[in-house]
Amino acid sequence: MNDESQQRKREILKGSVTSDYDTMDYRDPEMYRASVPEGTRLVIEWFEAFSQRNLERMKELMHFPFIHAEENTLITIERGEDLLSRPPPFMDVHSMANKDYDALEGLGTPIYRPAEVGFFLNFGRYHPDGARFLQGETFLRVQKNREGQWGLQQSPLFDDVHPASA
Repeated sequence: MNDESQQRKREILKGSVTSDYDTMDYRDPEMYRASVPEGTRLVIEWFEAFSQRNLERMKELMHFPFIHAEENTLITIERGEDLLSRPPPFMDVHSMANKDYDALEGLGTPIYRPAEVGFFLNFGRYHPDGARFLQGETFLRVQKNREGQWGLQQSPLFDDVHPASA
């Protein structure tokens, strides 16, 4: 990502309630007590909306502006209406076949702090006959904003969606 993209990301995240938490480490229950359950709930609800091809519900679970990285390009979705009218390719539910379905295949929580949680989400996409034809992985960051609301704030690393191996 170029310097301009990184600067824009810093501007957007400036309004969040995250901090360095220098006095705490992962042994302290405050690091995960509220954030991990809330983040997990949101990611599961978001994936359910994604798998049901429901952009409106996905939008309700996200904070805007939303930062999304796809194919080494940083995309900023400024408003929820922008998600509905011009979703990034990974979230473009209009281009997905209605009869195909997605299944959650894994969820990891490598990053957690009192006001943010990062999740690796693995999923498979299947034809109606049950044959898996795509496998995907993305990283989602859930964050608590200054108003105390939780939402997906960014998918900053990558989206790796590729044909499933036989």
